[in-house]
Amino acid sequence: MAEEIKTIVEEIDYKIRKLKHDYEQAVNKIEIQEEQITTLEKKIQQQKEEIEQINQKIKLIKLSKTIENKRDLTQTKLKINELVREIDNCISLLNK
Repeated sequence: MAEEIKTIVEEIDYKIRKLKHDYEQAVNKIEIQEEQITTLEKKIQQQKEEIEQINQKIKLIKLSKTIENKRDLTQTKLKINELVREIDNCISLLNK
């Protein structure tokens, strides 16, 4: 009977040590995963900032193109006006 109790106590002791080991491994795994989460959250924040910067650049480019197109339009109108004046001059010379 004493031998059976000793065996039972040893089995319980083994199971307790195994549970303690498993618990420590689980805690270590959780710590590693928390570090990974923190790293990924930082990366997400950096990427959000990059996206915002890119969106700002896109807005600037669109604005620049709009201004450029207006400038082209203005130059085109000026050129048309110049050509119309020349045509008017030619017509006036023909009428003389």
